[in-house]
Amino acid sequence: MKKALFILVGLGIALVVVVLMAHFVARGISAHLGKTRTPVAVDNATAPDPPAAKVTSGSVTRTAFAAILIGGVRAAYKWEASLLLACDKNDADACAVLAYAYQYMGDWEQAYYLLTTKTDTNDQPLAAFALGRHYQNRGEQFATAVRSYERACDGRIWLACSNAGWLYANGKGMEGDDVKAMAFYRKSCSGGDVYGCNNLGWMYANSRAGVKDVKTGAKFYRQTCEAGYGRGCTNLGVLLSNYEELGGTAQEVRLAYERGCELLDEDGCTEAGQLYENGDGVEQDYDLARWYYSRACDEGSSDGCTFLGFLYSKGHGAARDAQRAAFLYGKGCDGGDQMGCNNLGWLHYEGRGVAKDLQKAYKLFLNACEDEIALACNNLGVMHEHGAGIDQDYAKAASLYLVACEKDSDLACDNLKELFKGGHLDALSPEDAKRVYAKLCALGVKAACGT
Repeated sequence: MKKALFILVGLGIALVVVVLMAHFVARGISAHLGKTRTPVAVDNATAPDPPAAKVTSGSVTRTAFAAILIGGVRAAYKWEASLLLACDKNDADACAVLAYAYQYMGDWEQAYYLLTTKTDTNDQPLAAFALGRHYQNRGEQFATAVRSYERACDGRIWLACSNAGWLYANGKGMEGDDVKAMAFYRKSCSGGDVYGCNNLGWMYANSRAGVKDVKTGAKFYRQTCEAGYGRGCTNLGVLLSNYEELGGTAQEVRLAYERGCELLDEDGCTEAGQLYENGDGVEQDYDLARWYYSRACDEGSSDGCTFLGFLYSKGHGAARDAQRAAFLYGKGCDGGDQMGCNNLGWLHYEGRGVAKDLQKAYKLFLNACEDEIALACNNLGVMHEHGAGIDQDYAKAASLYLVACEKDSDLACDNLKELFKGGHLDALSPEDAKRVYAKLCALGVKAACGT
């Protein structure tokens, strides 16, 4: 199945309980496969920094800055004492890197104090870079942030070039400017910054470079991957799987995702898990799928947690475990994956692995439906149709089935047909009736045509 480029059968049985069980599907086949990844342009100011940096300063400062870029908060704590000593000896660059370390530690106030009292953000590229991060993250003063990044970029802090490019590409604090974004990404990439190369690839692959050029996009993703940045590997895999003209084989797609996962990109782990779960270009292997989803979930992928929960819910590669599935769906939901919320709602509706709670199920379905999860809208429709914990309301059910059906949920389309056959559409408003009957006619229900 071709993935979208840039990140779910009703049986018509008379017995209500059977219909409900048929309609409430935690994840239909198309939904499970349809959770697709898109190449991502990265905002460096909020994401962990990549293994690439060039600083012209003292050896301690250079080493500490590079270490923090690679190791993040752990490295920041490790180098704090050495940077304090150097900063106390009036090494302004050490003070700038110390401020950067404090940003990683979450002490933004101390970082800002150092930048404004111990450094010269006009003349010190490192200080200008850290100050740009402050303005972007603490006050969303994007226009001020981009000016600081531009000064740092002029001083060969390549991450700053990429950050400036991201702000221009996304129109943060200013009118969007793809030409400027491309220029900053290119400068960043030429200096060896993998974020800049990744984002440059994204611009080409998404027609932001004037024309759509997936071959050039793939070239930059490959370059980024080979430099050791996992997101570049994952994005390369997505392009290879989407575009036949790139000539990517199933093995190359698999290797790209696995390499992305190896380099701690959670989306690469999720994509690799998808390949093994569905036997997409590889031999189906639920054990490997579970391993990759587990790693994705551990690395912070909310949909990785949801996919893992689905395996336990269905007993794929392991014994069915509704409690573990509920925990994982909850973790995915808490992380922002609305399909995880839908699936957790289904467990609450069924009382599997968690207490039966129709009100909680309704709330979870509602939130997921509002986030355009078709299955959740269908499930809300079922609750309204059958008065499950709420008043029975055929008109509301029909409206929800229509929403889900228009999002290509075959299940919802079948449910809408069943409502029509049962004569339950009389309460529709004229406007809703027009839309519902038009959809039913398009689905081949001739009796609805002209109604």
